[in-house]
Amino acid sequence: MKYAKIERERRFLLTEPPSDLDLNDGYQRIIDRYMIGTRLRLRRIETATGDMIDLKLTQKYDADGQSGERTIITNFYLNEAEYTLLLSLDAQILTKRRYRYHWQGQRWSIDCFEGALQGLVLAEIEFDSDQAMAALEFPTFAKTEVTHEARFTGGVLVTISTEQTW
Repeated sequence: MKYAKIERERRFLLTEPPSDLDLNDGYQRIIDRYMIGTRLRLRRIETATGDMIDLKLTQKYDADGQSGERTIITNFYLNEAEYTLLLSLDAQILTKRRYRYHWQGQRWSIDCFEGALQGLVLAEIEFDSDQAMAALEFPTFAKTEVTHEARFTGGVLVTISTEQTW
């Protein structure tokens, strides 16, 4: 794991974005291209107006085999030429708006999905330690925790082609 790191996160399904989240302010659009048959994701992060922020190639996989809480992640930051070259690879696309949200002194990401997943809203939070992750209290703005449900990972969500009832 010389170049990879452990990512600790928990994910929650929401019925809607938190009522005090301003949906018109400061989101980033994330366009993920999941390379078919691999653990690779090509990501473009843009401002709300479409200006490019970051281009990344990521490899992400479950560190524990089944927990969903701990993943191994490696990011390669790309320039435009490298990103453009990788666009030619066969991939499935997932697009979402990511909002930063502060609740009880913690920084959350609220993801509002677009396209076939319109209406799906997930919240996630990352941790520096297993102890901090275990100590998290259930957020009042969430419907249910989905950390351990593979169907709520990007690699699975990207395969859903019709609107679902979450």
